[in-house]
Amino acid sequence: MPEVIVEELLRLNQRLLDAIAAANWDVYAELCDPSLTCFEPEAAGQLVEGMAFHHFYFKLGGAAREHHTTMCSPHVRILGDVAIVSYVRLNQRVSADGTPTTRAVEETRVWHRRDGAWRQVHFHRSVASASMRSLNAGSNLTTHPVISESAESSRFGPLARSVASFLPTRVQKPLIDDDGDSNGKALHPTAPAPAAYFPTAPDSTSQT
Repeated sequence: MPEVIVEELLRLNQRLLDAIAAANWDVYAELCDPSLTCFEPEAAGQLVEGMAFHHFYFKLGGAAREHHTTMCSPHVRILGDVAIVSYVRLNQRVSADGTPTTRAVEETRVWHRRDGAWRQVHFHRSVASASMRSLNAGSNLTTHPVISESAESSRFGPLARSVASFLPTRVQKPLIDDDGDSNGKALHPTAPAPAAYFPTAPDSTSQT
């Protein structure tokens, strides 16, 4: 496997993640095929096709405070003109009250090379299993909306606070979409608590 191709794919993938955090739609659209498909928590179990679903979140703005996105232990598999990039993504953000947080999601992104250029054609994102193990163990956790393939600003406000009122007492903040933050997703009062829970401490053992 030519290392130069692996390096190019990792560079493009990091550029994609940075564009998501900054809500840079032009870069994101440049790196994605218009027929992009995905599975992610915000899609509520549906296969989403096209760019409109993601554009909705980008229009809400990017991360407003200090932020950093890391791909942990990336694995690249190249199959001719198709490449699969898998990793755990760590999103470091600063909440509205100034508290630093780290959120983990497991991602697989599929890239296709056509006319000499790589474009993302599919991705699958889910809450990191380590975070879920911490939740099941009763760790001191807070919520953040499930991160969709989109913006990551701290748009918490009244709607997000109303969402939080539906959650168990140990959950004090709203939920997050693919790429970073609150989207004010409405939750039914009788629905089970959402799965997007993450440790508040960056050095939590659940992050290792």
